[in-house]
Amino acid sequence: MGHPVMPVVIARLCEGIVVKANADNRSIRMIYRFDGMGDVLPLIDCFLPNETEATRIANVSDRMAALDWLVRRVPLVVMKQGDRGAIAAQRKTHPDTQDSSLPYRVYRCPAVSLPSEAIVDATGAGDAFDAGFLFGWVWGRSVELGLKLGCAAGAMTVKMVGACAEPVRLGDVLQVVEQSRMDVTHS
Repeated sequence: MGHPVMPVVIARLCEGIVVKANADNRSIRMIYRFDGMGDVLPLIDCFLPNETEATRIANVSDRMAALDWLVRRVPLVVMKQGDRGAIAAQRKTHPDTQDSSLPYRVYRCPAVSLPSEAIVDATGAGDAFDAGFLFGWVWGRSVELGLKLGCAAGAMTVKMVGACAEPVRLGDVLQVVEQSRMDVTHS
């Protein structure tokens, strides 16, 4: 999303066709250089910032306030939190008018527990999370599955040097999900 016009053009091209448009910032530096986020956010289906990026974009210091601000602009926001896992907010498609709660559901997924000596390099963990989440969300049509696969893929990536010296395979990711028994909670 570093280009000033292309994100808006691409998102508009996706409108009306069976394509899910998602966005990841690429880095916090992009946020400081690109001031068109307000134009892009309403056009995408899923936004995957990390906690620092989310609070910067929303111009708040609290992660939950950032999540609230973002989900009012994007139907699904998934915030990566490193060794604390991930949190997502998804707008309710038919909010109950009698319900005074928020017009979106919040999901929390813990990180896969790893011993400190197993963590080698965090480079690429966010990208691996994004790939795992998007696969689970699209394949299983489930935020819960996406969060589990994303956290597992990110955990696998931090155990090796570099962004992805060895490809992360679906079977291995599913095995990590099974072994770690991650419980996604929602409210």
